[in-house]
Amino acid sequence: MNKGKKHNFFHNFTCQHYSELASKNIDTELSIKESILFKLHNVLCLLCRRCKNQIETIEKTCCSMAKNNDLNPSNERLSDKCKEKIKQSLN
Repeated sequence: MNKGKKHNFFHNFTCQHYSELASKNIDTELSIKESILFKLHNVLCLLCRRCKNQIETIEKTCCSMAKNNDLNPSNERLSDKCKEKIKQSLN
């Protein structure tokens, strides 16, 4: 053990880390350490709780849209007039 150096794994856990784990948690199961840090930070940080709620809302909305086939690009096409306006604005 390192003398004079405390092992404090929570000390370096930032809101940035939390947001990464909130996103990761949608796709995979967090490790025990990640899960503990995530839950503890969630209790302590109001902004990160809001971030987590927003990520969950986005994920639910995307899943719902996918089920309803709303993400299919063939469902929506730009009109030729809109395409021309975009081309002109890029030139």
